[in-house]
Amino acid sequence: MIPHPKNLLVEVTSRCNLDCEMCLRRSLQEEAGDMALSLYKGLEPVFTGLQKLTIIGLGEPLLHPHIVDMVKIAKKHLPVEGRMNFITNGTLIHDGLIEEFIESGLDSLVVSLDSVSSRAYEEIRIGARFGDLTRTLSRLQKIKKDRRAEKPEIGLEWLMMKDNVKEMLSLLEMAERYGVSTVIVNNLLPPSEALKDEIVYDFHSERNVSLFKETKSRADQSGLDLNSYFKLSSVYSAAVCCDIQAEALLEEKERLVKELIDHLANEVSKAKGFINIPALIKRRGEEFERMGEILEKVKQSAEQKGITLLLPQIIPDNNRKCGFVSDDTCFVAWDGVVSPCQQLSHSYICYHHGRRKVVRRKSFGNVAEKDLLTIWNSPDYRAFRSRVETFDFPHCGDCVFADGCAMITEEEFRTDCFLNEEPCGDCLWSRGILRCG
Repeated sequence: MIPHPKNLLVEVTSRCNLDCEMCLRRSLQEEAGDMALSLYKGLEPVFTGLQKLTIIGLGEPLLHPHIVDMVKIAKKHLPVEGRMNFITNGTLIHDGLIEEFIESGLDSLVVSLDSVSSRAYEEIRIGARFGDLTRTLSRLQKIKKDRRAEKPEIGLEWLMMKDNVKEMLSLLEMAERYGVSTVIVNNLLPPSEALKDEIVYDFHSERNVSLFKETKSRADQSGLDLNSYFKLSSVYSAAVCCDIQAEALLEEKERLVKELIDHLANEVSKAKGFINIPALIKRRGEEFERMGEILEKVKQSAEQKGITLLLPQIIPDNNRKCGFVSDDTCFVAWDGVVSPCQQLSHSYICYHHGRRKVVRRKSFGNVAEKDLLTIWNSPDYRAFRSRVETFDFPHCGDCVFADGCAMITEEEFRTDCFLNEEPCGDCLWSRGILRCG
């Protein structure tokens, strides 16, 4: 376990000039504010050992009055190979700022958007104007060309939802037009019930989906209807009431379905996984197949245009891991609170696969009181990283009881069903659905 982070996520402000409908700021349960410059300067000893520093968070960093100084300070102390990335909504960028960023040596400037349609963009990003965004991208391209500057590399970040998936090929055309080198796509974590049906990702893991497809194929070949599975529970209830063997009440086809389902459950159990069989039977797999086809076309287009495309998973990874811990990353919020990841960097409400979920902030200390290296190497933080690295957490996304599980839906998380005190079993970042950093 290394004595210093390799990657640092810094939130210089949690204030924003926009009011986007899909932003977690809408359900944030904390006050907003700016990081004191003195607090930021206190991070300088850590900068010297970083591979990457990213200005990120729930706010718009260009609102910070010292943002240019912050970029210059970081670039002064980062090692030669260290990168500084900057994520912004782009609405406050002007020519002078572009010049400052070029002079400072900023490595990457990523502008977020959610539609290439002027009307939809302005409906989603309340307070923004699409024309301003395109002018900003055009000016970035021109000033870099005039200055013969390779940096900052320009990227676009896209929050993928049902309403905007069809625009992604147009997004790549826009990226090519403005000299964008990288397009980063992320999934939606809905902050409100109104947006819970906008997600395009599944909650069943790739392994379970594959095993279920095999089971369904066998059932179809034998002329069996897996929906008869739902009759089995009533049959077993009747058997208990009548004190007889349940198998005696099953018809031949129902017995064969039970054998198929039992085999499926045993295969998942061998891998120490969970499976939600009723939900898999009801699952509309064609929706995710269509999504896969769309994303395959998007990948091909990006390759043809020479654009680096970073996509999240649509079907969750089987082998979960914490990208924040494995990449030696930590998050410092505007008020100095040190958290292990983006999920636990604030307290907020979200809708996780349709169910309401309260997330509570996880703090290992505050850089206003202790330096970051002391916090990073504290016994509690080291023990946390060690536990998360092994990732012995329940597969909440695949669990048949997830929707009604008080352990993950109650206001204050205490433990999961494995008695872990970390809420990582229900983490979308660990499943590849949300991108780390």
